[in-house]
Order: sequence, then structure tokens, then C-alpha cells
Amino acid sequence: VQLSFEMGREGVAAFLEKGRFELADLVGLVMGLIESRERDTVEDAAPEALLDFVWSVGESPAFQEVTKKVEKFSRTDDNLAIVGEYGTIKKAVATLIHRSSHRGGFPLVDVDCRSIPSDKPDWLSIGGIPQVGPVKARALWHARGGTLLLRHVTDFPLAAQPMVVRVMEMKSYRLFCAINDIRADVRVMVTSTENLAALVVEGRLRREFLAHLQYSTIELPPLRERNRDIPLLAERLLETAGILHGKKVLGFSTRAMRDLQSRPWPGNFFELWNVISHAVAVSKTDVLSLTDLGEPSSAANTASLKTPDPVLVPLRKQLELTEGSAIREALDKAEGNQSEAARILRVPKATFRRKLKRYFQQEKK
Repeated sequence: VQLSFEMGREGVAAFLEKGRFELADLVGLVMGLIESRERDTVEDAAPEALLDFVWSVGESPAFQEVTKKVEKFSRTDDNLAIVGEYGTIKKAVATLIHRSSHRGGFPLVDVDCRSIPSDKPDWLSIGGIPQVGPVKARALWHARGGTLLLRHVTDFPLAAQPMVVRVMEMKSYRLFCAINDIRADVRVMVTSTENLAALVVEGRLRREFLAHLQYSTIELPPLRERNRDIPLLAERLLETAGILHGKKVLGFSTRAMRDLQSRPWPGNFFELWNVISHAVAVSKTDVLSLTDLGEPSSAANTASLKTPDPVLVPLRKQLELTEGSAIREALDKAEGNQSEAARILRVPKATFRRKLKRYFQQEKK
């Protein structure tokens, strides 16, 4: 039981006890996993479609500034931090820089820091010998020649940070109890929704970790600061949504476009995509109307449009409201099944349960 629990935490999809299953059980299990992978690939088609164009469309000063930095860091091999609010497509920017760099022909290994056990400081290096360790815990080995992308660095366990610092400093790492170093020809990128210097002050990020990133940081502007780009982005997203839903939609009404440009978009690109995709799905005409777009994600968001004082509706509160709405919709779709709701939202079950608990506590208040 303990082994089953530990392997499940490492990402193993299923656990079969020796001598207690038939070959048909194994075949059925593998076929089910293949079908699940194919289904997930189809469901991920829209987000993947965003990657190639979301930072190639825009005219706003904020967009132009970021474009210059993206081009700059595509020509260098500097370790890099990408900071921005939820939904600003930080992974897409990291992917674009990786593909454009001289490392583009090598792997981009994506690691969610929330999945790294706090009691395993050598987790990223397990499997220096390819046959050892779970696949997703061999990040440094698989990333050789390419890029190691550490997402959600706000949750990066302190105990695991020295190994990455060593990789950035020495281009090498050492396995636990080993004598010789292992060469690590790896570029390190991290993403964060919070300022890295603030994380150091709070004790969540080591100062030496920040030292390698503080002069190579890209800050992504939220969508509300790219108001001029929304019509261009909306048109491109509309084209993608039309293909996915099998509909031919020509554009937006004047009122609908004006509404898109007036919203605060706390969920940024993810929220914009969801609004447009849903509008295409429910629309009965070839021009999206204001009615098709529906109401903003919360009354608080609308209220923030009517006052110039942003303190009245803090961004964190807006994000919590959007997150709570997403949790409620996922539970409705999954008919109350928390595991299925977590799969729909593409988050670990433990993360979903933690957010669900916090969401219901907020509702009681």
C-alpha cells in the first residue's frame, strides 16, 4: 500500500500487484491509457494553437517592449525568468524563446515545481543513468542540450533549489552519494506569478537563485494593458475556435468588440479564449453578438470598470472569483466527481482539493 501511494505521487497511472492480474487486465489498462492520452491531445489542441501566434500579434507599446526582450533572449544563452499574472501565457513565451534559440533542436523539459516533493532535494536529477528513476523525475537528464523549464517557481521546495543553482553556476550536478559530477549542458528558465525579489524576502526563494536571474527577466503585461491588441487577438482566436467547433464565424458585432475591449480580463488570455470559444459554440449566426459573449466572469469585474480606483477590487480577489467559478463549473460538468473535475481543469487532484476547500471556506464567509 505504501509503495502504491508513493508511486502514485510520482505520477504512475496504475499499480498492478504481481500475480494478481490477468493479461487481459493489463491490455485493457494500457488501451484505456492510450485512449485517455489521445483524448487529452484533442482537448489540448486549442491551448497548443495559441503558442505559435499569441506573441506575434500586437501593436501596443507593451507588446512591442516584450517582443524586443523575446528577440534579445532568443539570441543569448542566459538563464531566464518570465514573470506575469495568471493566464499571460508564460509557458508560450518560454517555448517561443527556446525554439528560436540555438537550443531549439533539443528538448524543452517542462517541470511543474508543485510536483517536486519537498523531502527529495535530488528529485530533478534522479536517473542520471537513464534506466533509473521515474520518467518525470529525470528532468536534468532529458533536458541535456536543451532547456529546463521550471513553472510555478513560487512553489519550488527550498531543499531542491541548490541543485539548480549549481547547474546555473557550474553547468553540472551531483547525484546523492556520488563522487563525480555529471555535466549539465542545460539552460534554465523559470516562470512565476510573483516578483522573484519578493519571494526572496518571504524566504521562499534562495538569494543565490535570484542572483542568476534578476538581470535576465521578462515581465509579461496583463491583457488589460494591451487593449489595442484585443481586436487582433480576438480575430485570431475566433478563427481557431471556428475550426474546433466546426463553424464558420465571420467576426464580431461592434458592441461585442467594444465589450471585449472594456473588460478587465483577470484571467488574461485563458479567459479571453474561453469567452470566445463559448460564444462560437452557442452562437446561431455568423457574427458574434454581445449576447453570445455572456456576462463577465463576476460582478466584481464589472464593478471595477466603473471606478478608476483599482484598490476597490484587488487583482487577487478577481483571480479568486474566476478560479472559484471555474471550480464550480468543472464540478457541475463532472457531476460532483472531484477526480474528474481535476482532470477537466488539468490540475493535480491534491491541488484541486486544496483549492476546493479554500473556495468553500470563502463562500461560507
